[in-house]
Amino acid sequence: MATASASIGVGRAGVKHTTLVYLVDQAASRILLALKKRGMGAGKVNGPGGKADVSAGDTSIRATAIRETQEEMGITPTDLQARGLISFVFTNDGEHSWDNDCTIFFGTQWDGEPTESDEMAPEWHPLDAVPYDRMWPDDELWLPDLLAGKEVYWQFTFDGDAIVDSASYADLPTMLAAIGAPEAAALDA
Repeated sequence: MATASASIGVGRAGVKHTTLVYLVDQAASRILLALKKRGMGAGKVNGPGGKADVSAGDTSIRATAIRETQEEMGITPTDLQARGLISFVFTNDGEHSWDNDCTIFFGTQWDGEPTESDEMAPEWHPLDAVPYDRMWPDDELWLPDLLAGKEVYWQFTFDGDAIVDSASYADLPTMLAAIGAPEAAALDA
């Protein structure tokens, strides 16, 4: 079931629906991340992703994940799996304009070679040396589980770059009920 103003994605009504993509080269035991060069999270290392945008041709949250990866890294993921949902609340601007419900995708196959864009500079990192000290502080709490093949369901409240509250959930229905979001059949529905 699609929800909210973006009309794409799972999560709270009236909140941006976004994506994050984590691609792993299993043969080389490495993860593709990128240094964010501008916008929200500039200076941090993260996976590609962004907000759902029907005007950009997004027809699903999966389409958003693919489009954002193409735009930010010049590659096309071919085997994305929706593996979680993270609800972000930001108290620092008073209007909660950064709040978003983010579908987390994982993949191991893509077409093309990662290339730098005006938004992100790709970096390969060994799976046993993920640069958590250069990432958002929440990543260290859930990314290891994602890389271990688990689904991740979290809610984080931030004040600037600091986590002021967090909760993890056992599954999607439990999380959606806890954050006051409509029920959904699947993450990428």
